[in-house]
Amino acid sequence: MAQPPKESTASDGASSAPPPSLLPPPTSANSILMNPNRIPCFRKSFLTGLLFGGFGWAAAFLIKKDAKFAFKTSIVTFAVLSSIVWVDCRTKFARQKQLIAASMDAHPNMKSERELYRDRAMRLEEEELASRKRGEAQ
Repeated sequence: MAQPPKESTASDGASSAPPPSLLPPPTSANSILMNPNRIPCFRKSFLTGLLFGGFGWAAAFLIKKDAKFAFKTSIVTFAVLSSIVWVDCRTKFARQKQLIAASMDAHPNMKSERELYRDRAMRLEEEELASRKRGEAQ
């Protein structure tokens, strides 16, 4: 006769939690919004858009005395200026990244430092994933 599988209990020493997943945790919009520092140029473009959107609202409201028009003006000002600042910042960021890579390739001693930097970045990312898993397990 086949016996039903034995259920694990706390006295067996086995935990009732499922085994940890080998997949990285899913990225949700909330996790991106809670940590925008992972997106280059996000903070600068967002804050610039907010600031000038507020100025656009104030100027439009003082000129036209129409709140609906002022609101639309602030939205357009936010979208246009944050897009312009985003493109400008990303262009500078890409250029700076290329210059750093070119200077590292030009100096043979820097290649080993680049590999050390890459290894350190990977290790920090692994530690961050492990800390998230510990936080989810609690």
